[in-house]
Amino acid sequence: MPAPVLVNGSSTYILQSPGPSSLLLSINYLGVVNESLVRVFVVPSTYVEAEELLNSLGNPQFLNATIASAIMSGDWSLVNKIVTEYQEASSRPYDPLTQLSKYLLTQAILNGNLNGLNAASLILKYEMLMYTVLASIIIAVVVAYRVTRKSRKS
Repeated sequence: MPAPVLVNGSSTYILQSPGPSSLLLSINYLGVVNESLVRVFVVPSTYVEAEELLNSLGNPQFLNATIASAIMSGDWSLVNKIVTEYQEASSRPYDPLTQLSKYLLTQAILNGNLNGLNAASLILKYEMLMYTVLASIIIAVVVAYRVTRKSRKS
């Protein structure tokens, strides 16, 4: 005969946020009450993606430690940023700035360099602006060259 298990005194329990939590499991079976305190660590869906990234990069120590720290603390902001930036850099079509961003991001993960992570993030965020500025500079140089060339002929 099955008996209901109560979690923290309730038949239903919803964990509110990622991180550590203690659960009191109790069961009353044939008049005998048994209770166990269980410590669990709740992880968001990003955990699976972070583990896949960790394996694909050969288990770098920095990322492994960052994931472990997030599990223990419940603060997944850095892991989320790393996973999001890497997925964005990997999903974009080939172009030099995206490749540079992905390289910087990979090196930042392998070496534990947060500055590289921030640089990669900035490149991804302002990629179109960078290309626009570069194109504007090239156009300005070409126009200036032609203007100076015409003025020399006259």
